[in-house]
Amino acid sequence: MKQKEINKDKELEGCTFKPVTNEHIKPGENPMVRLDHLYGLGKQANQNRKDKKKDDIHFESQKKECVFQPQIEQ
Repeated sequence: MKQKEINKDKELEGCTFKPVTNEHIKPGENPMVRLDHLYGLGKQANQNRKDKKKDDIHFESQKKECVFQPQIEQ
């Protein structure tokens, strides 16, 4: 058992990642508040993604009309 602990310590020695979770939740806080917040963030991100797609479609339709050709001097 002692050797397992030593091996585990050696394995974790080079690890620098230390995740921190659930610090933002206060004891006794209603978890629905956090759920509503996360839902709102996801909804907003989804809306931004939809808007970007509309812009991409518009760009693709306008791209065909671009006829600019630079004059290259040799």
